[in-house]
Amino acid sequence: MQVKSYENKTNFNGIKLQTIKTPLKKIDIYSLDNRDEYFIKRLSDLIQQTTLPSDTVKIGSKTPKQITINALNKASARSKNDYTSKVLISIENDKNITGIINAEYEGDMTIKGMVVWGKNDAKQGLLNSILKETQKIKNTSLIIPIEELTGKMNAFCKKFGFIKPKDQPSIYTIDPPDMQKVIEKTNTSLDYKITEYKSKPFINLGKKLIDANE
Repeated sequence: MQVKSYENKTNFNGIKLQTIKTPLKKIDIYSLDNRDEYFIKRLSDLIQQTTLPSDTVKIGSKTPKQITINALNKASARSKNDYTSKVLISIENDKNITGIINAEYEGDMTIKGMVVWGKNDAKQGLLNSILKETQKIKNTSLIIPIEELTGKMNAFCKKFGFIKPKDQPSIYTIDPPDMQKVIEKTNTSLDYKITEYKSKPFINLGKKLIDANE
């Protein structure tokens, strides 16, 4: 899904979290907040008019389109200093948006919604990034409500490293002692090269996306 602009200027300086490189593509993961209002509105308008691909997978009780719009609405209200609310997007080869994830700290970090269209690279990148963001909050687990998983997403989350606690069968979780092990496993078990940006650079991705499509 590509974003084009009808104006010459853009306002998207998403916080770049990490890059996943495969032999054929590059997936960048960015965090959105209210400084990205222009880009968020353009993307929200595009989503409203678009039929998502048939291979779309999701976490959440609503439709993929509504999950995406809800995440964008949250991002537009999220300040740069809000470390307990996260909205991340994945961008393939600097031009195609391939997924979004919305997570909220509620004692633990809970994935409130996730939509991905395309291959496993975007799912891998978004889950890997939100796990690393969760790891920054001391003694915090990453949780997914199981009833909100589609079949393919359910299988992928188990493969990724989420487990079902015996005393809480309605959720999948990765607990703090297991986070680094899951991160290391996912970083080494696949044909990916992952670069994490500790300085979290601002990137004018809106300009890159538009330039790529003109």
